[in-house]
Amino acid sequence: MKPDKKIFLSCDWGSSRFRLRLVDALEEKVLGEIESGEGIVATFTAWKKTGKAEPHRFAFYCSVIQKHIGLLEQKMGTKTTTPIIVSGMASSTLGMKELPYKATPFLITGDDLLIDETKPDDNFHFPLYQVSGIKTADDVMRGEETQILGCGLQGDEAKQIIILPGTHSKHAVVCGEKVVSFATFMTGELFRLLAQHSMLAQSVAAGTWDDIRHQKTFAKGVTDSASMNLLQSSFRVRINDLFHRLSKEENYFYLSGLVIGTELQSLDRSLSHLLVADKSLSLLYTKALQVMKFLNWKHIDANDCLLKGHLKIYRRIVDGGAKD
Repeated sequence: MKPDKKIFLSCDWGSSRFRLRLVDALEEKVLGEIESGEGIVATFTAWKKTGKAEPHRFAFYCSVIQKHIGLLEQKMGTKTTTPIIVSGMASSTLGMKELPYKATPFLITGDDLLIDETKPDDNFHFPLYQVSGIKTADDVMRGEETQILGCGLQGDEAKQIIILPGTHSKHAVVCGEKVVSFATFMTGELFRLLAQHSMLAQSVAAGTWDDIRHQKTFAKGVTDSASMNLLQSSFRVRINDLFHRLSKEENYFYLSGLVIGTELQSLDRSLSHLLVADKSLSLLYTKALQVMKFLNWKHIDANDCLLKGHLKIYRRIVDGGAKD
């Protein structure tokens, strides 16, 4: 079954968030959007609590999607039976249906990406296309591969790095038209563990980026990350508070600078870099790259890349390229 060539549903189902958008493929614009905290982890937990057998798992996840489609339809005042593309953690071991990873190298055109089709039935009336992730011998990603598709790379550089910040940040190495390798950094998760669940939690408090003092202490954290081991420098957060050197809000950004700076230390400054990040993370990573004197880099919005990646996948589906 080939879908209509105009409208589709774009679903980004991450570990902690669920986002659904109705997209006009011809105009390349979002017609409506809804978001919730029913990420894959929360959905998996809810599924386990039902006590139902494994064969019912896919239907349970479809019911979550169906609920959000209903909310989106209610918000927009319209009905839809369009195809839905689902990327992110839905194809993981915690997701609705585990799919195998595509081994690198991976084409930036997406022509070799694994896409699984589930045809509509009496219970779920939408053609559903799940996007799988990619792997190397020592690493995996799910979700970021879709953003890479939407980066607009032309394949004309011998080698460049795509920086994808997040809970588990990715650095993808692109050579020509292929992603040949990537590495994962537990940047966001480590920051939350330290800031919320360690002894340092008593020494930090979330603040706002527009305060110039916070930007300065963030920059100091980035600078210090180059000269001290993170296991040592992170204790400076405690000292800053104990000796009243920084406020708790300043300390929060100092810790953030330490962690992000540590992540970026591994990058080769001689290469070009593409930062793919949403607004909040782009402010932090842009500042860090400037402090570290990276010269050959640019930023594009992660949400735009996700949409363009789904558009590319959708056009492949329309052309009959999905694989069961």
